[in-house]
Amino acid sequence: MPKFRIITGGPSRYKEEIARFWREYLPGTPPERFDWMRTNPAGPAIWFFAIEEKTSTLAGTISLMPKDMLVDGSPVRACIMGDYMIGGRYRVFGPALDLQKAVTKDFSNLGFRFIYTVPNQASIKIIERMGFVEMMRLRTLIKPVKALPYLKKYVNPTLARFAAPVA
Repeated sequence: MPKFRIITGGPSRYKEEIARFWREYLPGTPPERFDWMRTNPAGPAIWFFAIEEKTSTLAGTISLMPKDMLVDGSPVRACIMGDYMIGGRYRVFGPALDLQKAVTKDFSNLGFRFIYTVPNQASIKIIERMGFVEMMRLRTLIKPVKALPYLKKYVNPTLARFAAPVA
């Protein structure tokens, strides 16, 4: 059975693997997201990587994206857990829980008061198994800086270009 080590740090070393994971496990994630995550106004994403010890292969990832929020009118430093991806051949060997344990152990040491996630159907069971529970409903208001990638998800690409010519 493979063994894994969990490391944190800059994602540049794993950029190609992250892009491949996005294509395979989170389709529709634009490659430009990688650079955006490094220039997030609330701070760059913090990545956790599960590395198979024997081969030094990337087996899985989780990112923590800093977010400054208002909770009951008070500012709170939080983070959203995302990019939770486990390589197909490693899904039965345990790096999924190892990654989550590392994140839940370290997030407060990284300066966050709380961590939250918006799981997809494929990850909801493991998120619940790790102890995440619904505590509140969040409302996020955003203004896309570039509208074209968002429009292309929902309408014909030609129509999207017409609707957002400067995007």
